[in-house]
Amino acid sequence: MKPIVALVLSFIVTAGSALADQNDYLSSDQFDSELAAAHRLVDEGMYTIALKKFEALATERLFEVPNYEPYYHIAYSHLQLGDVAKARENLRQFKCMLRVDSGVKKCSNATDYKNSTPSNIVKHQTDFSELQLCYETMCYGIYFSYYDEPTAASLKRIEEFWNDVHLLDDAISVAESKQSD
Repeated sequence: MKPIVALVLSFIVTAGSALADQNDYLSSDQFDSELAAAHRLVDEGMYTIALKKFEALATERLFEVPNYEPYYHIAYSHLQLGDVAKARENLRQFKCMLRVDSGVKKCSNATDYKNSTPSNIVKHQTDFSELQLCYETMCYGIYFSYYDEPTAASLKRIEEFWNDVHLLDDAISVAESKQSD
């Protein structure tokens, strides 16, 4: 009788733990709503508050997909607040995240990323050293199947982000040149 009670208790604890884990995720609807609210703050010129909201969103876990979109907006907000160095660094991390999301940059290279992608530096003008934030954000085992076969919609979203990245990269470069004058 005791083994059965232990088995039932084990099942209850495991089921409760799985339910608690599921509650640790932000739903896509909640995420989209919070992201839209942060965008409204940007539109109103409230960059400091928007930055805090984007930073908070970046810490949220999404179910079976990496949460990296806020880093683009963090970079943009830093630029608007005049912190060009933080804008550049967050954009650099975001570029790496895009490469991982598209499947071009592999999480298996995370341990030797400094030497693994010399052609990426040329193609995207990105130094891929010191990208712990990128790999910590993108390289959980639960995401690996997501990267194996990106959907057409995902690849289109990534392509659109690259267009935005190039524009933001140019704006950061202009701000950097103004700082050096």
